[in-house]
Amino acid sequence: MKNTTFLSAVAMLLAACGPAATPAPSAPPVAVATQAPVAAVVSPTIAAAPAAAATAFGATTVPKAAEAGTIGVLTGLANRDKTQPATDPRMVFATTDAAKPKILWTTWSERVGSAFQIFVSRNTADDKFEPAGASLNLHTNANAERPSIDFTGPDRTVPWVAWNESSPGFANKKQVFAARFNAASGLWIPAGQDRGGNEPSLNIHTSIDASRATVVAGAPDPTKPTEPWVCWQEQSLANPKVTGIFVSRAVKDEKGIGGFHWQSVGPNRGGSTNDPESNLMLDLVN
Repeated sequence: MKNTTFLSAVAMLLAACGPAATPAPSAPPVAVATQAPVAAVVSPTIAAAPAAAATAFGATTVPKAAEAGTIGVLTGLANRDKTQPATDPRMVFATTDAAKPKILWTTWSERVGSAFQIFVSRNTADDKFEPAGASLNLHTNANAERPSIDFTGPDRTVPWVAWNESSPGFANKKQVFAARFNAASGLWIPAGQDRGGNEPSLNIHTSIDASRATVVAGAPDPTKPTEPWVCWQEQSLANPKVTGIFVSRAVKDEKGIGGFHWQSVGPNRGGSTNDPESNLMLDLVN
């Protein structure tokens, strides 16, 4: 990949993963859920709304204010089970049908039995949440966490989620996985090359923990549809003292699981010729 393309991709990913802008001072916030934040539509000027206790992710009795410049709180539950804890929520406004308005999609990690699983819900016309597919986990008995969601493809209508999950197939080391949503079937389809046991891990080394995955839609060529790019952190095998930042992008490949393989982005900055590490870290010593 040309240097300009690589730097553009890095800038895009760093912007997505960077710190959020400091919000303007506002009136006291409304009450939030005990298990995860309440999803809200926020306009530039925020006015306070009467607060009421919420019982689970998305559940509240705070009414929507009709006038402009107020907070409207969505009703209903995103959780699959309101009695179980949920964490790591991420949201995006998008649509799987370019002819229809964008709606809120949210992903999170929720405990099911003894393990946390990744789920996705979407907001309906009546401001309720409905499930978008089942659990994304490759192993429903393994802990999965820190999901990230974005939409790619023509008109950005294809949802992708990336997350990390402890894999029994790789000695319970945390692997980064990514899956896309098939709107016609309602199924999440894991994507990538088989790294062993039919698991499409994005890890540079499956023997090392990887975490904090973030998926972002983008394209080196602005005339072409966006594609999913994933960045994450993973310890360097070449230098165990370094926790590196790595980036891969999805490339269509009919031989790959889900019709894609993951292509590492950037030059080798730490590994050997036969085992390269395209680490974004500028200082490979500390």
